Amino acid sequence: MAMTKLENKMVIDVHAHLGKSVSIRKGEVGGVVETTPEHLIKLMSLAKIDKAIISPIPGYPRPRGQKDTMEQNDLVANAVQKYPEKFPCGLGTVEPRDGEACLDEVDRIFKDLGLKGLMFHHLFQGIYLDHPIMFAILKKASVYHPVVEVHVKEGSLLESPWRVARVAKAYPGIKFIMAHPAIDVQDLACSMDVALNHKNVYLDTCIWHHHLSPLETAVETIGADRILFGSDLPYYEGESLDLAMVKNAKIPEEAKELILSKNAIRIFDLSL
Repeated sequence: MAMTKLENKMVIDVHAHLGKSVSIRKGEVGGVVETTPEHLIKLMSLAKIDKAIISPIPGYPRPRGQKDTMEQNDLVANAVQKYPEKFPCGLGTVEPRDGEACLDEVDRIFKDLGLKGLMFHHLFQGIYLDHPIMFAILKKASVYHPVVEVHVKEGSLLESPWRVARVAKAYPGIKFIMAHPAIDVQDLACSMDVALNHKNVYLDTCIWHHHLSPLETAVETIGADRILFGSDLPYYEGESLDLAMVKNAKIPEEAKELILSKNAIRIFDLSL
């Protein structure tokens, strides 16, 4: 990786997960992805990431329903409390499939646990990103002026980028981060269009690295102040290819610094 002026600058990852997921890893049927706060810190060191905004891992087992969701949120909150120098804040989650029964957990996430927002991955949660219950959840959360991270994938019935436009328009006081919004070039085009039309929508850089110059395109189209670095830890080990992409992009050094840390500090109102 080419050396830049950013080698000693802070890197804040807005897309990192804690917990155990039942999703398949490395093609192994029944394989799991699991990480503790301590393991995630080790992965961050290998990836050259200084701090991370953490959230529950998508696809966590829920044999006990809401109790399991609450434990995921507790895990995130406890990690933030124990390792604030590594995890300056966290996001909780609720399960839309629980219907109105999930709304009390929204208040607990903000009031009792002190988290800064919510995270959703609707492919795992099995319900449309803009389902009526999501509007109820976001209405409940909106009084806390949160950040809401929503995983997106163009072509997915459940989490297409255009669905983000509907909720972003309905709740302009919520900052929405579209997670892995550029898995392919069609995703990037759709996600940038949503961001162009909704000033409360931001993109993270997770899984952009396998394209040709996607970051340059996005910076030129929506501006560096609307893009945040995201890695998707713990789904890999070693140096972050998305971090290398940002550091080697043909964009001004000031734009890189916005993407790597300054935007996260502003959007999550971090005191570092």
